[in-house]
Amino acid sequence: MAATRAALARPPWLVAGILAVVAAALGVTVFAVLPGSKEHRQNSVGNSSLSGQERAAMQAARIETVNLLTYARKSFDADWARAMAGATGQLKSDLQTDKATTQQNLTKNKFDVTATVTDVGLVGGDTRSGFQVLVVASGHRVDDSGTPSAAIPSRIQLTMTKAAGKWLASDLVGGLS
Repeated sequence: MAATRAALARPPWLVAGILAVVAAALGVTVFAVLPGSKEHRQNSVGNSSLSGQERAAMQAARIETVNLLTYARKSFDADWARAMAGATGQLKSDLQTDKATTQQNLTKNKFDVTATVTDVGLVGGDTRSGFQVLVVASGHRVDDSGTPSAAIPSRIQLTMTKAAGKWLASDLVGGLS
């Protein structure tokens, strides 16, 4: 009977030992292997684990988002030209057809629009096909008295492609308010 009790007492220690080995293996995987993986890095502009090209594409996406969402009636043509200068491909074609409508809406409703970017993240891609960059922005309508509206959130994904040494937005997915 005493031999049976001793045999039954060992398995819990054996199970605990196996669980400790498994936990240690998971800890090594989570803390050593995954942070070096490109898919699991922090994807912010200031992250040093991103390449210079990735950070440059993200910064260009930040700037182009502000340009795409900021127009004043007094300087509309210059504002539009600035947004067009950061675009290429299908996005540039789409912008060219939207200019008159955008200007008419601003004039008719008597407001300007302005935006700030609150966050930027790298979704994926490469230097050859372009980087997909997710941008979170807050837009505001500003009336003639200078009073801004409540924030209008926008989440967009820009495809940033390099042309003539400059990162340009070639495609936009998501909502511009």
